Amino acid sequence: METFLQEKLSWEKDQLIIEFKQRMPKVFLREGAIETKMHFKSGGRKKGHLIVQVDVFVAGQREKTLNVPVYVRVFEEVLVTKKDMVRGEPIVAGAVDLERVEITHMTKKWMKSIDFSQNHIASRQLKEGQVLSLRDVQVPTVVKRGQFVHMSAGEGKLRVSTKGMAKQDGRRGDWISVQNLASRRIVLARVVGAGEVRVAL
Repeated sequence: METFLQEKLSWEKDQLIIEFKQRMPKVFLREGAIETKMHFKSGGRKKGHLIVQVDVFVAGQREKTLNVPVYVRVFEEVLVTKKDMVRGEPIVAGAVDLERVEITHMTKKWMKSIDFSQNHIASRQLKEGQVLSLRDVQVPTVVKRGQFVHMSAGEGKLRVSTKGMAKQDGRRGDWISVQNLASRRIVLARVVGAGEVRVAL
């Protein structure tokens, strides 16, 4: 049964601890070729408390059905905070680190990596030793609605620039509406940095 569980579960063998909650009962069968088929009775859930249904066939006919309770513990390398953090505090190298943590009963989407170049900040207060989830971090707003911004378009010698006014807040990578102050036209531009946007030609 352990082979069946390891094949059907989404994790590697070294990430799993499989505990059988009771001893398999003795089953007396008539003579003949014996075959077993197994499947989960726990829907889409693949960790925690599970029930494995074992159908036992003798000479092609189902002879017995057993419901076997198992407990599947799952461990994964995830990001964990190394100190207390306040809302809005930058998440920098050294503030978080990878640790092997049991995720059996976690429901939130944990993080396994982070791009420090994106200048993420804590979206709420975090405690030391807390597993970092997607809802715990955000990319800071670098352009505010009504802010004067530097607009650019093109590359190299064909690059042009002008002043504009942001019509929306934006984080790095967002597309926002910006008014060209020279032409008064409103165009879409991509936020590339603090007070800087780039217009696609």
